[in-house]
Amino acid sequence: MEEFKLELIEKSMKNVNVKQEKLQQMEKDRRENLEKVINMMYEKLNENLEDKMREASENGYFSTTLYTFKIDEVINTEFGEFKLIFLFKGPKTNRLNPSASGLAYFESKGVKSLLSRIQEKYNTFGIFNKYNKSENTLDYFITWKN
Repeated sequence: MEEFKLELIEKSMKNVNVKQEKLQQMEKDRRENLEKVINMMYEKLNENLEDKMREASENGYFSTTLYTFKIDEVINTEFGEFKLIFLFKGPKTNRLNPSASGLAYFESKGVKSLLSRIQEKYNTFGIFNKYNKSENTLDYFITWKN
């Protein structure tokens, strides 16, 4: 039994680097998939946003809905499943790095968040959200009123 134990220890020691490389690759893949999903959502949001803004303006409004989703809504993509609230706001808490919760999470991963991309493009506009308690939805709006 002692020989078996020594064999296991030896194999484990040889494969520590392999394990770390696999973990690093998994983290890289997660970051790339997150970036791809954020890019996809950004394109979806921008698809007809300016037309919606023009239409709202023509009807006398100073804002329009950017996106509305249920708090627990999940999107399935070829890159995995992601909660929409996570894509917009980041994780509520990050147990591995508490200072990197919310939008700071994306910065810590080297990924530009969905909201920061939208705010960068529409930097003279206001973006705000409102929780609709009765429908359990989060509504994001863009406004052009001073």
